[in-house]
Amino acid sequence: MYLRYSEILKPEALARSIDDLDMLTRDIMDRKEVGVNRPTLIKEKITLDTEIKLLESDSIMSDPIFQTLKNESQRDAFRRNKSAALRRTRAEVEARLAAVEAEMVMEYKERDLLTAAAQAADRKAALQEALLNFVAGGKK
Repeated sequence: MYLRYSEILKPEALARSIDDLDMLTRDIMDRKEVGVNRPTLIKEKITLDTEIKLLESDSIMSDPIFQTLKNESQRDAFRRNKSAALRRTRAEVEARLAAVEAEMVMEYKERDLLTAAAQAADRKAALQEALLNFVAGGKK
């Protein structure tokens, strides 16, 4: 039984536990902040949505060509043609927003993994502490 304790309580093993805790804590604290520009992108998307609706409704009301269109699909095509540039811009903003959100998910998953690893290292260090106290005859 003493041999098992001696492997866990070797100075190298204790130093490795401390280094692991330090490294994991540093990694968690040094994580980059992601999603900082997400609110700006959401605001830009909402603004573009509003601009598209206003431009389309204005073209429906003021352009005499719209009145001559026979069916709904022609009217939709006319409306979409008027707002094509804004729709492209909105699609670009939505793509950037999706990329930011994907990056956020990956970062959160990685942070969760680092946190779990730090908790495991903390439990290992607590075990080593308890064993040192036990071997030293202390109470814990």
